[in-house]
Amino acid sequence: MIKFKNLLWVLTFAICTYILYLILDYYKGNIQTLYVKAVFESYRRVWDVLFSKSPIPLTLIWLGLLLLLLIYWSVLWKKNKWKWHNGIYGFIFIFCIHYIWFYWTWGFNYTRVDPWIVKPVKDSVFYLEMNDHIEYISKLRASIDMKTKNFNKREFEIEIRESLRNYLNIYGINAVGNPRCRYLYPSGSLLVWSAAGIYIPFSGESLMDPGLHTLAQAFTIPHELAHAFGVTHEAVCNFIAYKVCHQSPDPLIRYVAAFNYLKYLLADFRRINPNQYKRIFENLHPLVKTDLLEVHKQHDSYPEFIPAIRSWIYDRYLKSHGMPEGEFTYHQMVSLVIHDKYKTK
Repeated sequence: MIKFKNLLWVLTFAICTYILYLILDYYKGNIQTLYVKAVFESYRRVWDVLFSKSPIPLTLIWLGLLLLLLIYWSVLWKKNKWKWHNGIYGFIFIFCIHYIWFYWTWGFNYTRVDPWIVKPVKDSVFYLEMNDHIEYISKLRASIDMKTKNFNKREFEIEIRESLRNYLNIYGINAVGNPRCRYLYPSGSLLVWSAAGIYIPFSGESLMDPGLHTLAQAFTIPHELAHAFGVTHEAVCNFIAYKVCHQSPDPLIRYVAAFNYLKYLLADFRRINPNQYKRIFENLHPLVKTDLLEVHKQHDSYPEFIPAIRSWIYDRYLKSHGMPEGEFTYHQMVSLVIHDKYKTK
């Protein structure tokens, strides 16, 4: 039974956490760096030493504990040992604990200043990039025999995590710890919510839907691991996933980068010039077009659940955490890739 005094303490701490978030978001710089060095990186190190080798996804343990707590409260309610206000106290208490844990172990990273900046792209530059990339991916795909390629999720996770760590270190982000990206069974558990993967601060690990096509899995893993290392901006995580896959010595992984980037290019092209989209799609290399259709077919086998409500909630979540474009933020990776290419030429 939750005592009002304990509830008051937790509620006060949650309010202070919210105020601190506003301060960190306003005074970006030294104060925010102090959180990263003193809190987030320390948490990441300790948490991964203790739990990264757990054979069971910690998310399932967390959800199991919440379920047991709910059952326990239900028993108390049926035995008339709880009054209505006890239920309200309990809900507020658990909500505040999760709110505090979310921000102190990860959420304050939303106030970080990333070294990657999204800039506008002229239509002429976009069309040029579109044509160049289609030519590049056509040649790359023609050189790969998918029948001889095997994707080992665990081996790839270990390999790409180190590549990701090295890449982030170059840009001054100290990627400490060994966060995991695990499957969340059954297949479709995330896809029905229009999600390929997700980072769960309450378990300190990333999750990925096993129903994803291999070409999507290999891109989702570095994206979600970037979140685990403290990168919060969705476009930046997409860009980082693209870069570490693009730099791989394995042509299949380079194709993963090119393929997922192409999907965003095509989506943007369809938005900018819908009349020409069909022509562009039909003129793609047959193998690339087949891959796109296969991925679409596999993911569509898991129909979305209340997509409008999910999109409304998630869009507002992103906007309230420094991403004013909402769900369209993911597409801003196109800008990051284009400016990165021109910068290095």
